[in-house]
Amino acid sequence: MGEDYNPEKEDVYLMYYDINNLYGWAMAQYLPYGGFEWDDAKDYLTLPEDSEYEYILEVDLEYPESLHDSHKDLPLCPEHACPPGSKQRKLLTTLKAKHKYVIHYRSLQQAVRLGVRVTKVHRALKFKTGTLAQVLYRLETTEKRKNGKNTFEQQQYKLCNNAHIWENYGKR
Repeated sequence: MGEDYNPEKEDVYLMYYDINNLYGWAMAQYLPYGGFEWDDAKDYLTLPEDSEYEYILEVDLEYPESLHDSHKDLPLCPEHACPPGSKQRKLLTTLKAKHKYVIHYRSLQQAVRLGVRVTKVHRALKFKTGTLAQVLYRLETTEKRKNGKNTFEQQQYKLCNNAHIWENYGKR
């Protein structure tokens, strides 16, 4: 262990994660595709991750003093602001209260689980979501098939989407 090792001190570990399929994971995440409307978003804390609808909220947040020591190295809810003594705006992570902070509901759920308090919800944008494959299929296939002038045009988009999906599976 070496001469600097002190068995009285708490052990500290450095973790390295080699994560595979980040692109595939990102492609499977839900994306907004329609149904945009303003909403009161009363259920944003209990909404499941795979909900058909999602929210982007504008909120006021309070960072309780009791969390400052445990969160000081990496505070939640970064903001784009100009730090003292600088002329450039930068991405800052601070323990300050946030006013009219725009955040996705899943990030807000995590912040609340970790102790950040929501003091006010100003507004919420509600929208329908689907995975990239679902969104592309809905947007391209369904809409373009509806607008097809003949049988060929109506079938073309469906066949192209199917060919793309099956070609990718065939490469595996």
